[in-house]
Amino acid sequence: DGDAEGVDHHGPSDEKVYDGTALTKNAYTNTALATGDHIESVVVTGSQAVGAAGRRVGNESLATSTARGAPTANYDITYVNGTLTVTQKAITITADNKTKVYDNNATTDPALTATLSGIPANGVNPNYSLTRVAGQDVGTYAITVELGQNPNYNVTTVPGTFTISAISSPITITAASQYKKYDGTALTNNGYSYTEGVLIAGDMLTATVEGTVTDVDTVVNKVISWQVKRGATDVTANYTFATPVDGKLGVYKRNVTLTSASESKTYD
Repeated sequence: DGDAEGVDHHGPSDEKVYDGTALTKNAYTNTALATGDHIESVVVTGSQAVGAAGRRVGNESLATSTARGAPTANYDITYVNGTLTVTQKAITITADNKTKVYDNNATTDPALTATLSGIPANGVNPNYSLTRVAGQDVGTYAITVELGQNPNYNVTTVPGTFTISAISSPITITAASQYKKYDGTALTNNGYSYTEGVLIAGDMLTATVEGTVTDVDTVVNKVISWQVKRGATDVTANYTFATPVDGKLGVYKRNVTLTSASESKTYD
């Protein structure tokens, strides 16, 4: 008897981008057999691995075994494993822009959401969270996408913005008006009123009113400036203000009665 002839059975190799389904390949190749001999069948086993959260990116050996059909006793058969490779799928997570009107209340913030693109129909959901820069005053705050472990994906993130706008209902500040009879002293009144029902609880409005008159006349009592504060924080920008309404200060004439003196005497 002669020595057995060597034959190599090569399991296939294959590669694909992650799509959430198993990658298998049952083909094989072998080195040449003697004339008239053939391989009736080869069992090829192996597939892409399945992780706890679904099919994962990675490599998996593919084994060949159990060759039948040729006079196998005449051959020294070697099985050569192939490799199945799944590569990461490119996806994009875009934070959605959000808006609200100033109310100094974090519990009324709209929920943060994101738009996902590129996720395969059978793919696992990516692992991510959304956060925004803290703040409740008027302004624009960044929303960021924070990633967890995503072995199946090559993730691109796009930040969003959280915009808080000023209360649109305008506040009108009206300076006080006052009149008096002339008395030689200056008339001033720094009082004012403003539209009720607009200020958020905890915010306080103050205004400066200037005007003075001493002699008989009517002058403007003018709103010069205003400010809204929450504690020590200036929150004026969180509100919309209408053109202030001036008051008037007036001094009117004092009535004076002149009485001529009376006198009498005996005829002389």
